[in-house]
Amino acid sequence: MTIHSAKGLEFPVVFVCGMSEGIFPGKRANTREKLEEERRLAYVAFTRAQDLLYLSDASGKNYDGSFRYPSRFVFNAERENVDYAVELEPELLTMTDSTLQKLEKIS
Repeated sequence: MTIHSAKGLEFPVVFVCGMSEGIFPGKRANTREKLEEERRLAYVAFTRAQDLLYLSDASGKNYDGSFRYPSRFVFNAERENVDYAVELEPELLTMTDSTLQKLEKIS
């Protein structure tokens, strides 16, 4: 089901996959307005969950060989509200934060 088609609906458990930079938010979200639209879509997806919300991303590299970072939307949640199945490594958090700061300056 797409996020757009889930508007107005609720489910006991929701899975949102692809929570990586370049996927969600997508690479085309290259302006502040487009990024905010993606953020609104993430909010819609997250708020469809009544009991449990699972967010997943993939580690490794993208098809173009660039490093894959977790989505900035994952970090918008307060840490006490997130229970990681696999804790993010401190180095990854530092690299992600640095990359997101650079991206914020560009858009």
